Amino acid sequence: MKIRHLKGDSKTEEIIDYLKKRHPLYFIANKVSVQQITDLVNRLKFKVKQLESAKQPEARKENSTPLMTTTSKEPTKTSSLDPLPSIGFKSGGALPSI
Repeated sequence: MKIRHLKGDSKTEEIIDYLKKRHPLYFIANKVSVQQITDLVNRLKFKVKQLESAKQPEARKENSTPLMTTTSKEPTKTSSLDPLPSIGFKSGGALPSI
């Protein structure tokens, strides 16, 4: 079973109703009790809320740090490299036929 769009502030009753609509066979045949699902959903909400609160300070730190300025350095020219020879391209009529 997947609980899509689960957030820390989601309502437990709405999530259980969503699960009953998506997976009615589990609830009709009493394979899984509503109390068991309620406990599970509450634990999942608690974990999601912890993850959300852990991500918020990181986002604040990233936004508060000043952007690093890059200094533009001119490329150094080395005289040890020989210039590349010019390559002449042949036109279509000058190419040999196969």
